[in-house]
Amino acid sequence: MIYEFITPSDPITFVAENDAIAWMTAALLAEGKAGCTREDGKNLETMTVFIDENKRLDIYRKYLGTDDLDKFLTEHIEEIADAFLSFAYGDVNGRKLYETAIESITDPDKLEQFKRKYENDNRTSLNRWVTYAWTLGKAFKNKQL
Repeated sequence: MIYEFITPSDPITFVAENDAIAWMTAALLAEGKAGCTREDGKNLETMTVFIDENKRLDIYRKYLGTDDLDKFLTEHIEEIADAFLSFAYGDVNGRKLYETAIESITDPDKLEQFKRKYENDNRTSLNRWVTYAWTLGKAFKNKQL
């Protein structure tokens, strides 16, 4: 499923298997300071940084089934890594075009070049959310937490 990572600047999307993986991915990337919605518009409560700890724990249990974030991360590190690696600038409609483009590029080096150029050309702010997500995804894939 496609999710939007909500920041004040650029539209960003990513793909996750389910709401729990999407919630954890967005919450980790922005440290509870950015929003996340599903492509159907459902809001995931990822902006937890300024809320009371008891309410925050309730939100963790609601989305993850536990309030032990470390345990959830360890158990789902591969899925979260894949979600981080899927980040791209653009809205949900643009995401579908982006997916078509990357599916047609079979050379890994050319694919990396395309993604980097796309990221740079579509980012309007100084924030580098997508690059940061890719960095985390690679680290998680290599278990370098």
